[in-house]
Amino acid sequence: MATLRESQWLHLETCEAIESKVACILRELGNNIKQMMKCDRKSCISEQLKAVREDLSFIISTSKREQLEDGQLLAIASFVFLFMELIGKIEELAKEVEELGDIAGFRTPITNRPHHIIQ
Repeated sequence: MATLRESQWLHLETCEAIESKVACILRELGNNIKQMMKCDRKSCISEQLKAVREDLSFIISTSKREQLEDGQLLAIASFVFLFMELIGKIEELAKEVEELGDIAGFRTPITNRPHHIIQ
């Protein structure tokens, strides 16, 4: 029973982390539009979404069917399915924002360039 509780807490923490990552991605897209800035390559949204997909895969891989009730399995499967759909929509949105940036002439973020040493 303790293992089941630990597994449930792990899933809950992973789900909360996924929700937080998705909120940050959406906030970043919104800020990019508001500030008319292109996506910073350091915080590339596609890489962030890839990490969210990996987190969702982790939830599936750590769900032990023999330890979970049918209702719990259905809840986990529904959560993962809906978030995969949501990630697909966010990927489409990110592409649209990128195209909007190209059309509207969004600025490219300035990255810290290394200083050249003159000798």
